[in-house]
Amino acid sequence: MPTDLHDRQIARMQGAVVADGQWVVTSSNGEGLPGDLWVGSPGAFTRHRGVLPTGAEDITYLPQRRQLWSLTEWPGRRWVYAIDADRWL
Repeated sequence: MPTDLHDRQIARMQGAVVADGQWVVTSSNGEGLPGDLWVGSPGAFTRHRGVLPTGAEDITYLPQRRQLWSLTEWPGRRWVYAIDADRWL
C-alpha cells in the first residue's frame, strides 16, 4: 500500500528510491545524452545534470554497502552500475 502520493514529478523520471530519508531519482535525456540524478524531496530536489550514463533507468539502494545501483536501457549499451551514495546524499 502506498505511503506517499505526489502529483508532480520530474520530467522524464525513470526510477526513484528513498535512501537515508532522501529521495534519489534518475531521469533520462534521450539516446546519446547523459542522464540526470536528482536528490532531495518532492518539491525540493537538487538536479545533478549529466552525471549518469545515457538511458538511465531504475534505481535501488544497498545500505550495507552505501551504494545506489542503476542500469541503462539502450541495446548494445545496457550496463548495471553502482554509485557511491555518500557522494550524493
